[in-house]
Amino acid sequence: MSLIYTKVVPDLLFYTEKFVLGSTANKSRIDFSGTFNIDYLGENKSFIRLLFDENYDQTTYRYLYREELDKNSIPGNIFRRMKVYSSSKYYVCDSDSTSVCNINIFNLQPKDLEMLDNLLHYRIDSTSVNLIQIVYNSLNTRLSKLIYCYLNFKINSDYSIFDSPNPISESLDVLESFYEAFISDLIFVYLSNSNI
Repeated sequence: MSLIYTKVVPDLLFYTEKFVLGSTANKSRIDFSGTFNIDYLGENKSFIRLLFDENYDQTTYRYLYREELDKNSIPGNIFRRMKVYSSSKYYVCDSDSTSVCNINIFNLQPKDLEMLDNLLHYRIDSTSVNLIQIVYNSLNTRLSKLIYCYLNFKINSDYSIFDSPNPISESLDVLESFYEAFISDLIFVYLSNSNI
């Protein structure tokens, strides 16, 4: 299989590294080689931060990206790694304007955005989300189902849907796989600290 091009998304690199290095279940402390300064994320309102940062302090989020064409704006260690594939492209999520950022690089669907909105409301006010009106089986994407599982766990301490030998995420989807691992780690910590 040949690559047409490799997509590099700095916010995904940053938050997956933060998760891997801080994970309670990561007892062997697996190293992560994508380290760079958070300042490169700018205003940092991406939906990826919304997913992984339990202290998200914004009132909106962004999910559209643009390709960064200025190579000087790419962190040096990431740019060096990108040279392995000459066709690598670097994407940033740094504007609310759809004339600037207009690429739905993660192919988010309406149900994903609906659940991201619910997650944002939860981050702003944890008592503001009511999951009763959301039917899990009507969610038609894996990411929307994972967000539902996260919210159901955080709001109701219910992880029963998530308690399965079959992963919800697609093994080839990095975002989904890391988000599912993130939720697993939260449940692991919860169960480790409870008398269940």
